[in-house]
Amino acid sequence: MNKATECLARQILDEREGRQWFFPQGAFGESAWEMLLLLYSSEEKEQSLQALCNGILTPLSTANRWITYLEKEGLVTKVEFGGANPRVRLTEKACRALDRYFVERLQRTTIRDADRRADSGWKIIALTAAAAATISAGLTYLGAC
Repeated sequence: MNKATECLARQILDEREGRQWFFPQGAFGESAWEMLLLLYSSEEKEQSLQALCNGILTPLSTANRWITYLEKEGLVTKVEFGGANPRVRLTEKACRALDRYFVERLQRTTIRDADRRADSGWKIIALTAAAAATISAGLTYLGAC
């Protein structure tokens, strides 16, 4: 993960949180995805279950159910088992999957932006190649989740 992909994850999470002003809180129901985004984009890579609930505005029972599912799928792990408020972190499997997802999304965004701005086809190819090189260079420094 790098700053560009973390920034994109935070932007998506912020956009999703902004919907609460216009739609009922339960209208979209993607708690698992929001927890993955929050864990991926936060400075603190381990979050308590309660902090995840507060971060995505979901009840503890819902968060607990989704954490159990994500743990079964190998995407998160509980770091502390003592007490009623375990800490949760992404697994390497989840980090790699999210890295790939956000890199592809950044590449698609760059291509669309290039399509809008370019006067000719060769400029699109040059910009896309430059953007892919930048993204690839950024991914050579993958911080630990």
